Amino acid sequence: MTASKSPPIPPVVRKGLRDWVWRPSEIVEPLASLIGASPWDLLREVWIPKTHERADIVVASDALHGFEIKGPRDDLRRLARQTAAYERVFQTCTVVLDTRHVQAGLGVIGAHWGVIVVDRGQLHQERFAEVTGVDPELQVQMLWRGEVLSALAKVGKVPAPDQPRALLWRTLLEAATPRQVHTIVAEALGARRAIDHRFGRKVRRQAA
Repeated sequence: MTASKSPPIPPVVRKGLRDWVWRPSEIVEPLASLIGASPWDLLREVWIPKTHERADIVVASDALHGFEIKGPRDDLRRLARQTAAYERVFQTCTVVLDTRHVQAGLGVIGAHWGVIVVDRGQLHQERFAEVTGVDPELQVQMLWRGEVLSALAKVGKVPAPDQPRALLWRTLLEAATPRQVHTIVAEALGARRAIDHRFGRKVRRQAA
């Protein structure tokens, strides 16, 4: 992913005043432009196993890149728990902060996190994320049953299709290297497409 200048988020007009109170759904296209991706490449609300946290945005390319968004109406009470969950499954992690959250947010995230600041509707890349290690045992649990069966077939394993998913995950972990697991999960998430009725547009997203 490469950085570029993002298009601004239009201000909300209320009673003749311009109010830069943006919603997370409005950040998708500017964020995609900033990181050099297509909006269709951004998965939304991706479930993180065991922690039951959800990543706001995930980009699945050669690795998994997680983005946590804190808009002007959000608070940071869950940010520490969210960062711990992100770091277990995403090779790079970035927080997108409204200007009013910058000081407090930087006090919560690690130095390896990327930082994007939204100032008066414009996104600014303040710090790039560093690649870190992840937990393959947790990452593999992001796979749906059909995805893990397909992955097992590619590594020469043909388990019974009615096996519990936990056993399928364990078999894949034993048959594949951690690097292969990263690639398998990134490709599986990148292949998902659905209609996101919440935002009224076609996007990639994590399903239940």
